[in-house]
Amino acid sequence: MKKLRNVHPEHYEIIKKVASLQHLFDGLKGKLLFYGAGEHTKYMLMWLNLSDFQIKICDSYKYQENVMGYYVEKPDKDLFDWANSIIIANFYKKQEIKDYLSNHVDANKIIDLYDEQSICPFYIEEIEMEAEKTWNICPPEEYGTVDKYSLWKTSGSGEAYEKDVERAFFDSVTKWHYLNYIKPDDSVLDIGAGTGRLSVEVAKHAAKVTAVDTSEDMLKILRKKNSSIETVVVTDEKLPFADNSFDKIVSLDAMVHFINWRDFLQEHTRVVKKDGYIIYNIVNDDNLRNISEIKSVRASYISDWGGRGYCASISQEELDQVCQDIGLKLVKQIPYRVWSDNGLSYGILSRGEMHSLSKFIFDLCKNDKFMKFVKHCEQDVAVKFPADISVWNVCVFQKL
Repeated sequence: MKKLRNVHPEHYEIIKKVASLQHLFDGLKGKLLFYGAGEHTKYMLMWLNLSDFQIKICDSYKYQENVMGYYVEKPDKDLFDWANSIIIANFYKKQEIKDYLSNHVDANKIIDLYDEQSICPFYIEEIEMEAEKTWNICPPEEYGTVDKYSLWKTSGSGEAYEKDVERAFFDSVTKWHYLNYIKPDDSVLDIGAGTGRLSVEVAKHAAKVTAVDTSEDMLKILRKKNSSIETVVVTDEKLPFADNSFDKIVSLDAMVHFINWRDFLQEHTRVVKKDGYIIYNIVNDDNLRNISEIKSVRASYISDWGGRGYCASISQEELDQVCQDIGLKLVKQIPYRVWSDNGLSYGILSRGEMHSLSKFIFDLCKNDKFMKFVKHCEQDVAVKFPADISVWNVCVFQKL
């Protein structure tokens, strides 16, 4: 196994898990095909001793071709016959891949790297990079561009998002942090609306709703839910609206994706009316302080797409400063998702264990009795605590 210079303590457990895979390969010989393995293959090649093997990779993500030179776009019989062993490391469509292989391949060739209980045992991208290099991977001038969001714009992305997006907790807790500020005569802009989870609810309480997103595929689904909502496709952080256009601006799970969130918030401020409200959720950086002194390490723990994207973690000091700079007042900062995402547990639980806990909690939220208990804890108890009790906060700003 190759050594990592200046190993952060946060990486130690991850590296051990990668190293634990070595024994699976020690008894193999010849030709390996990684099927649907994604970025896992890249880092296993970096950290495991696979120098005696001929290797090919079959995966849907084209970035493999640029990174490694082992990429094969489509599987075929010759490729399966070529391989002595076929390695599966994919989590998101693992069963689909296994079903496909069962019809084309000798079962003795198939090696599953992770057991079925390990939905997401670790985010392997963190092994190769020190956290300080995050900006080299996703520099500010490239973040939020068409390339960054190309996956969301592909055909079928809206359908996939609509299928996977969490609803039970949203319906009982999250949406009400927004709806409490919406009035019947309001004109509301929903930024990063996606397939309309929040827009549709706001439209039940407001006079007019406009939804913007980078994905036309997602907005198509939104329009099917409520054709009265105006939809606008945007390609960057610049909003195609005049100054002082809206009474309220709402945004759910969008602002956290922008490394230049201050500029984006200033653009929100431009298009909202004086005394109007801007309501969006953030990741509370103060909650994550026990993870590391390095902010990009803290942010990486809750980063989107398994660490490949960026997730803005924002401290109270940063919020206060940006309000002063652009003419906002922070009316309220509400902690929520205290049960499922709480950085106070990082250091006790690994990142993968936290991911599994979050999934477990949200699965429990489908149970009505459990959801009543969570709703009480969130709406009556958690809101009385300081904002840094939870990773996730809803911030309510008012334009001065």
